[in-house]
Amino acid sequence: IELYEFNIDMINKIKLNIQKENLIIDGILGIGIKRKLDDKLSEITRHINSLNSYICSVDIPTGINSDDGTIDKNSIKATETLMLGYPKKGIVNSSNFNFIGRISTLDIGIENNISGRINLLNPEYIKKIEFSQKENNHKYMNGKLIILAGSRNYIGANLLCNYSALRSGVGLIANILSKDLYPFLAGKINDVIYFDQDFQNEQSIQQSLEIINSYDAVLLGPGLGTEEKQLNYYRKILIGGIKIPLILDADGIKLLNILNRKYFPDKIIITPHIGEMSLLSGISKENIIKDRLKCAIEISEKLDVYTVLKGPCTIVATPSGNANFSPWVNSGLAKAGSG
Repeated sequence: IELYEFNIDMINKIKLNIQKENLIIDGILGIGIKRKLDDKLSEITRHINSLNSYICSVDIPTGINSDDGTIDKNSIKATETLMLGYPKKGIVNSSNFNFIGRISTLDIGIENNISGRINLLNPEYIKKIEFSQKENNHKYMNGKLIILAGSRNYIGANLLCNYSALRSGVGLIANILSKDLYPFLAGKINDVIYFDQDFQNEQSIQQSLEIINSYDAVLLGPGLGTEEKQLNYYRKILIGGIKIPLILDADGIKLLNILNRKYFPDKIIITPHIGEMSLLSGISKENIIKDRLKCAIEISEKLDVYTVLKGPCTIVATPSGNANFSPWVNSGLAKAGSG
């Protein structure tokens, strides 16, 4: 390996010697650097970016702030970023993935019992999760889900919830629908159950609660809309006492702003996008984008919920202050219903 003293006289020689390299390992600056790149470094990084080479950045691409993800315009555009130990906040919060490339981590022996740590989701990590599904399972052993979703203007939201649950392998799926929505949805999917309830009738609140609490989990929120009749019904359902784990999505998340946390079950998953997170937390969308990780963890700790903050590099935060983040970015998901 040829070594150079980094000074102005050596820049041209360095540029000459990295004209046609197949692999470039970028370790120019580490995670402690917060300043912008100076002219000398910028000349080198611009040259490296101009080459058709595979660039592997160690820990973080040169020019990116490891804390807040701020990107210098002359930062290295990595093909792959290999983070040492654990993901860096700057990678999680970054909004410009053209500079980061494929993300992976390298175990360097750091203890894994640190609180507030960030894990990178990858196929290997997911394979370690044990699922109880066995070859001789029957439908009741593969989970029972009840869905409260959809309204006259958002019928598709209910259908998407059911299709998603079916494809994920849920053994038994049921829906509670208002009487005016029931004719539009019942029979659309042959594999699920539909219960129709009169949302104006107080007696149906207790009936709905008995049905809900006989299942393993409940999904509440997608496509509910803002119709007062429906929102009032779901408020009464929550006050009446849901005893099973609850997933709150879309309009259902707003109920956390309306009702005291004591009316919700112990285990809750919320799945906000940036706009819904802003309404829930009171933090502007601009400030959430600057530090999505911090916002997701803070709301999880404050409300004692699991938070799935959707968007590029989706973040999953826990009430204990830990977080997992997805390295995958897919602009094809930027359409109604994909959440």
